[in-house]
Amino acid sequence: SFPFYRVYFPMPPSLLRRPWGRVLFLAFLFVPTLLQSEDFAAIDAIAAPRSKGLGKKRRSREGPAISVENQARLRSLQNLAEKSEKALAVIQEVIQKPETLTRVKEVQAFISACGRLHFWREALDLLELKRTGAWPVGDIVLTNAAISACSQVGNWEAVLGILEDAPRHSVSPDIISYNLAMGACCNGRQWERVLSLVNDLQQVKGRKDFATFNVTLHACVQGGQWELGLACLNEMLALDLQPTWTMYNLGILLSRGKLWQLGLSYLEDMWSRLVMPDVTTYASTVEAMTAMTDAA
Repeated sequence: SFPFYRVYFPMPPSLLRRPWGRVLFLAFLFVPTLLQSEDFAAIDAIAAPRSKGLGKKRRSREGPAISVENQARLRSLQNLAEKSEKALAVIQEVIQKPETLTRVKEVQAFISACGRLHFWREALDLLELKRTGAWPVGDIVLTNAAISACSQVGNWEAVLGILEDAPRHSVSPDIISYNLAMGACCNGRQWERVLSLVNDLQQVKGRKDFATFNVTLHACVQGGQWELGLACLNEMLALDLQPTWTMYNLGILLSRGKLWQLGLSYLEDMWSRLVMPDVTTYASTVEAMTAMTDAA
């Protein structure tokens, strides 16, 4: 007879002589057929949401987050160059008709567009128009968008002004606000203001995140504050936050001189955390050890 078992199941004949072998062979034949039957559609019905509309994307009663008219304006701004007259005309039209901006998402989108187009004054105008002081969540979103817009043009003075003016509008800056402000000051090489903002953040919020440590470490390198920089990196490691290879390189660079052994420990810690060193890492390590030799 034709060995049909070799077509369906690669089982030697000796196993078919055993009872459990026959059971396994029959299960292999009939289980796939059962799984394809319509009876198993009941499983999907049980697993599906029972409530009407559950699992579907709910539409807001207030309509879309951005109106069709404003979507067209935002698309037109995407194709325009920085500081172009056409872009300025579109943004000024929106500012003159604030009633067209009915959702926080719309205002945030136009403020972000102002930052990309380098219209930081118009971003502040939109913030003043739509910041109500009655909705903390929406107001902090717009505040952070305006801080980011001013940061993109390097105007750290305006960033600090927004941060200092926020409490007057019943807005409490969050950790994102402080991180954006610190980044703007760091890009403007205002390392002393960065460290001041770090202290303010610690007093107000009582915590730091990865972005806080990153900008603080860069500010310490700018100001040559090696003690604060090493303390920042050690605190980050104590919190079990994963530094990047750039942050390790800065730490090794700050440890040159008498603290060269600390730089070697950073290099060892990189390998233990699977952070691959690069050429700059080894160059910084050699420079740290050379500075120690020169000092001796």
